[in-house]
This record gives sequence, C-alpha cells and structure tokens, in this order.
Amino acid sequence: MKLFKFAGTIPVLALAMSFGLSTDVQASTLVVDRGLPDSNLNNAAGPNRSNVAWDFLGAYASGDTFSLPSTGDVSAPVWRIEKLTTWFIAGSPNPLDNFQLDSRFSEISLFLGSDNGTGSSVDRVANSKITGNTAGAANVTITPLTYNGGLDYQGSSGSDIQIWQVDFTNLGKFSAGDYLFSVTGSPDSENFFNHASNAALGGVTADGADDKYAWFSGSASDTSLTYGGIFDSNGNGWDKSSDINIQVTATPVPLPAAAWLLLTAFGGLGFAARRRKSA
Repeated sequence: MKLFKFAGTIPVLALAMSFGLSTDVQASTLVVDRGLPDSNLNNAAGPNRSNVAWDFLGAYASGDTFSLPSTGDVSAPVWRIEKLTTWFIAGSPNPLDNFQLDSRFSEISLFLGSDNGTGSSVDRVANSKITGNTAGAANVTITPLTYNGGLDYQGSSGSDIQIWQVDFTNLGKFSAGDYLFSVTGSPDSENFFNHASNAALGGVTADGADDKYAWFSGSASDTSLTYGGIFDSNGNGWDKSSDINIQVTATPVPLPAAAWLLLTAFGGLGFAARRRKSA
C-alpha cells in the first residue's frame, strides 16, 4: 500500500426506536468542528505549513474518526445528523482550464459507522453520481471553494489545486459514541485526496484531533469499507502529524410522549418494588 499526497449496524437508543421518535423541532448544533485551517497555509508557511491532503493507491481510502457527544438531555438522547461536511482537492482552480470533476471521478461515497476497532465494517450511507462538477443525489452537494482569505490549495510543486467541499445531508439517527468515516471517489485508478491539517498549526477549532488519520480497504462503489487502522503522517509522507477535516451538524431527537409515559411507569414500579423490599 503506497502513500500519496499533494503538498506536502449504527447504535441507536433501543427504546426510542421501539416507540418512534417525536417530530418536535430542536435546534441544530455543530457537534463536531474540525474544519479547514485558516493559518499557516501552503508553502509560504515553510516548516509551519498546516494543510495537507491524503489518499492511498488503488482500492484503499483515507478517513478518520470523530466522536458524537451526549446530547445532555435525557428527553432527547439521540442525534439526527443533518449534515456531515468534508473537503477534498482535485484539478485546477483556474477558470481557463475548465476542469470538470467528472473527468476524474464518476461517483462519490460516504462511509460511516461505529468504531469497533481494526477490522470494523463501515457501511456506505450516501452515494452520488457526478456530472460535470455536480452531484446528482438530493442529499449530496459538491461546491468549489477557497480558504478563508481566498487562497487555493497549493501542491508541493507550487501549483494551485481546487478545494471542493462535499455536504452529505439527512443521514439519520445516531447515538453518542465513537465513529469512523471515509469519503472516497471512483474509479480507484484516480486518487481521491481528503483534506487534512495539523491541529496545532491550523488556527481553528479541531474537535477530536489526535494527530492520526485512518485507512480503509475498499472502493467508492462498494457497500462497505473495512477499517485497516490508524496512520501517523509524521515521518510517513510529511514532516508532521495530521487529521482529516470534518464538521458534523446534528439535532437532538426527543422521545415521544408514549415512551416518557412508559419510562415514568417503569420508574414508579421500580420505586415501589424497592419500598416493598425494604419494608
């Protein structure tokens, strides 16, 4: 497995699932914020460069981990992921070059699942064909952009490379815990470089950064990937450690009234039983 670089069954609360979930409107929250860096960018930063991008040759993909915190509300214990955002780099940002993303990738996929250690199977939860620079699926959006301040990504040769943001929406319900993710494109003969950064030098919030990223075996067209383990880029393709960038926006999902009535009944029965036992 050769490293390349430019530059440098999901657990849910059983009780909630048994009774269905309320449609009460709750506020969306940025629960994981490990977004694009805005400091020490590109070759001008010298040894303090913070931005990088990773992929592996062939039927392997880069990815990482993140943790969903507790909602902090026993009446709404499950998260509904409204949007998961990552970034990748591909092609020239120069309008005169007229780069089209579908000239490199025919489809894009998000794999997401519980972190059960090496060998975990991580399911594909979103997939889209790509036409031109546009994703065809209703819950996948691909957008070209620059860093805050207008900079493009710069390759190690000094050439500018387009940054793409991909948003996956309406991903379903997830309980608090540790997760694995990977975003990759097809075909395998084209490297899909996920954007990453060094947390200490990026100048932004870096939730869950541990100076490692992950590798997976499999392809964008597969129904799942296999988690191969963690990888430290320090001394393995770069001169410092890095994490794949990700943001997750989610909404707490409240339990329905029926579930609360049952929980109250169970609580009352338990209290009565304890009193009878102690009498």
